[in-house]
Amino acid sequence: MGRRAIGVTLLVSALLACQHRSQVDPRVNGEVVQLDRPPPALTGTVTVLGDGVTGVVADPDRDRVLVVDLAGRTITRELTLPDGSLPGRAAEDGGGRVHVALRGTGELFSFDPRSTTDDGERRRACAMPRGVAYDPGADRVLVACRGGELVELPTSGEAATRTLQVTGDLRDVIVVSGRRFVTTFREARLLEIAADGTVLSDRAPLPTQMRGASGSVETYGASVAWRAVVTPDGAAIAMVHQRGRSSSISVNGTVARGGGYGAPTTTSTTTPVTCASSVVHGAVSIFDLDGAPARAGGAIVRAVLPVDVAVSGATITLVAAGNQAGHDAYFDATESTLTATAGRDGCAVIAHGESASTSTAVAYDGAGELVRLERDPAVLVVGADRIELGGASVFDTGHALFHANLGTQVACASCHPEGGEDGRVWTFDGVPRRTQTLAGGVSATAPLHWDGGDADMAAIVEDVMVGRMHGARLTAAQTTAFGAWIDAIPAAHGETRDALAAERGRVLFEGRAGCSDCHGGAHFTSNASATVGTSSEPLQIPSLVGVSLRTPLMRSGCATSLAQRFSDVRCGGGTLHGQASALAPSELTDLIAYLESL
Repeated sequence: MGRRAIGVTLLVSALLACQHRSQVDPRVNGEVVQLDRPPPALTGTVTVLGDGVTGVVADPDRDRVLVVDLAGRTITRELTLPDGSLPGRAAEDGGGRVHVALRGTGELFSFDPRSTTDDGERRRACAMPRGVAYDPGADRVLVACRGGELVELPTSGEAATRTLQVTGDLRDVIVVSGRRFVTTFREARLLEIAADGTVLSDRAPLPTQMRGASGSVETYGASVAWRAVVTPDGAAIAMVHQRGRSSSISVNGTVARGGGYGAPTTTSTTTPVTCASSVVHGAVSIFDLDGAPARAGGAIVRAVLPVDVAVSGATITLVAAGNQAGHDAYFDATESTLTATAGRDGCAVIAHGESASTSTAVAYDGAGELVRLERDPAVLVVGADRIELGGASVFDTGHALFHANLGTQVACASCHPEGGEDGRVWTFDGVPRRTQTLAGGVSATAPLHWDGGDADMAAIVEDVMVGRMHGARLTAAQTTAFGAWIDAIPAAHGETRDALAAERGRVLFEGRAGCSDCHGGAHFTSNASATVGTSSEPLQIPSLVGVSLRTPLMRSGCATSLAQRFSDVRCGGGTLHGQASALAPSELTDLIAYLESL
């Protein structure tokens, strides 16, 4: 791509009226809906095949894959998958077969989109598949996994031929010009890897500085790389990601005083509101394949949950699923105007327009027409035409509230993407606080927050959604639906790589190491608060389910790995935090193997 300007279009389902208002799906204020099968956290993918006229829609809400004739505006095939399959990213191989990652079952689903009889095949990939790409040089399908594996599979029939352990939390995999790249989700990093899995380069979006409402300069660091795609010329990779504020945040202040997690882009108060008024914003970073540092754009302040990105010619299109109410708003800019933020307090220079409704995925067809997926009702919009995809409604009050921009340009899912956590260590009123996961039934671990200050879900809704996010107060029924959806988020579990070592570690965990005294039961927590040498104040004992997938660890994020938690006394707390310091090195290795299996 070089250094030339590139156009940018941002599609967000947002109300653009200049006032403080939430952007929640209007149905939230009607009858409360709790689906018997709670919908998954927001995902969805639209893939346009090499012929430019065939679209493949992955619909995780309804566990199906649809093939669409984009030119004829018709559905040619619908393939129904087992409940809980959660189809996601898709890729086309050299023979025209399509491969879809099934995030719920850990499989790769492969089928011929041109056939009317091929029901496809499902093959084991890994525990938590995310990204998919085709490597024409090796004639292999590559699957990037949350556990850090890069799995290679033949295009049909056979099981995986090789699994490479790259690093944790992989998201997308991209093959361009014979080179392999992967992204990490929470840290928003782009890695180039060799054929043997060796990391050849490691780059991340650059931080940015913006002037806040009080006049102070705030630094924002990148996290949560929702999607990365190669540009049409094959010279660069575009990543859409979030940035979060690095400086201390006053969590109890009012909007007028700049407190809480954000403020509306325009208010009636005398305090000026800038792009830095929100603790999270969306952005686009461009990585040239020549290895130069990333080129970063300014803050796209209304890009709440920028979950997908597509590129056509010089145009990049984003969708931000957090803005649910009213019209979709899209923003046009060029790379030069996005980066020319001087005098605008770090805000990108944008022009807005309107489209139809909430979108969760986007692509371009061969003719350069925009193709976007609307979640509920399920519609594929191609240019000005709407293709009804059918299927039951998947509206759920709790799901909608969790993903909604409450009016301060931030959603619950901004810091808890996919129901988990963003991997960030925030500073609240001068105290470092590592984001905690919400997955796996968090209500059962109450009281909530590191200080145990919120007794239950109702308390945390009042504290965070109303107090910190400045949202409207929920009814009791809405709060119940919100908590029910959160408690349905499945926990991410680690993998047992050495069963014998893990079993020896379990014995130590429940015995001499003294871990199970506090970390017991189904959630591996006693729900109590304790002083464990890492803080002068008692801290809530967190669940250890999936702990190996949540680095950095501890309240302050001081441990980048399980090994460091035990080797760094200042970080781990020493003998006040279990008796692991008395273990021999080989025993400590076994204990870590057990923790990695949880």
